[in-house]
Amino acid sequence: MARRLATTTTAARADRRVAVRHNTTLKLAIVKHGIPQVRLADRMGMSQFRLSRIVRGRIEPTDDEQDRLAEILGVSRRSLFAAP
Repeated sequence: MARRLATTTTAARADRRVAVRHNTTLKLAIVKHGIPQVRLADRMGMSQFRLSRIVRGRIEPTDDEQDRLAEILGVSRRSLFAAP
């Protein structure tokens, strides 16, 4: 049982590393674009709380949200959310 738990924990850590890489890229794109998160959330049609959770890597954005973020920030979706 302990071995299975360790495998799950390792997989969770790997997922977290990918999420951190994505949210760092997203944070940099938002700063570079110079748009406040409140305004970006408004343009996205979502709550600022949801956008904040996406930016912090707490939740994954939907495909539509990824497309919209890339469009508003003027970058490709792949540059924001591509897997390593």
